[in-house]
Amino acid sequence: MTIFSEKVPEELFYYADFPERPVPLHAMIVNCGVEHVTSHDYCWDGMNRGNREMVIWQYTCSGTGELKFNGEKYKLHPGEAMLLIVPEHHCYSLPADSSMWNVAFVSMNGWEIIRLARECRRLNNGPIFRHPADSPVFRTARKIHRECRKMDACKASALAYELMMRLLEETCSHHRQPEGSHPIEQEVRQYCLDHLEEVLDVETLAQVTGYSRWHFSRIFEDATGVTPGKYVTHLRMRTALQMLQNTRWRIKEIAARCGYNDPSYFCKVFRSVHGKSPGDFRPPRPV
Repeated sequence: MTIFSEKVPEELFYYADFPERPVPLHAMIVNCGVEHVTSHDYCWDGMNRGNREMVIWQYTCSGTGELKFNGEKYKLHPGEAMLLIVPEHHCYSLPADSSMWNVAFVSMNGWEIIRLARECRRLNNGPIFRHPADSPVFRTARKIHRECRKMDACKASALAYELMMRLLEETCSHHRQPEGSHPIEQEVRQYCLDHLEEVLDVETLAQVTGYSRWHFSRIFEDATGVTPGKYVTHLRMRTALQMLQNTRWRIKEIAARCGYNDPSYFCKVFRSVHGKSPGDFRPPRPV
């Protein structure tokens, strides 16, 4: 098999299947492979791929693909990769004006992988990344493909984390935060994560950042595009989703850890954000 050549002569899929691990690993490879797409029926909807969160890094070797993401349409050309999270509203396919799309992909899951993927996309201002053939990201992805059939769980976890850290490093070097931009989001996010069980109203966050309530709300919304209240709710719901998938805590306990004393109200908010109930996102218990 030729790894990441311009042409993909054969399809190859490798699924990582390890025994239950005695120690939780918050970075893990789910599968990897290469695919030669020629059918215009090829279409993957990010809301119809199961309930468990995972990250997909998919690299275009040759040909052209198409991604619809957050109301925008992107063409994927050779040397470009998309970084997606499942579940979310996206769809990728072979467009009508392309005869083929040769791709290589790595799918990963785990608390830390999801966090790093969100951070990379935030810094990159979108889901499309460009990787030269000599880039650390490209080389790490090739290493995953070469070693996929002989990895144990610890090796798979280490390589998943390495790929995401290479991507973060590369993104930071290409997309430095503009000089003079406000660090208020990072400050608020860290405070919220450290005090998730407590009251996180606008007054509290304004005091933490040293602004008046009115001034804080204006600056924060300008920096993030959402109100502080909505930001806190979505941060709590993302954390709850990670807890559902990576722990065996009861829903009542997860609700409390995320700042909700009423489990019923927590479930209502969770469904409004994620479209399904908390129980739907529980991974199946090992037989």
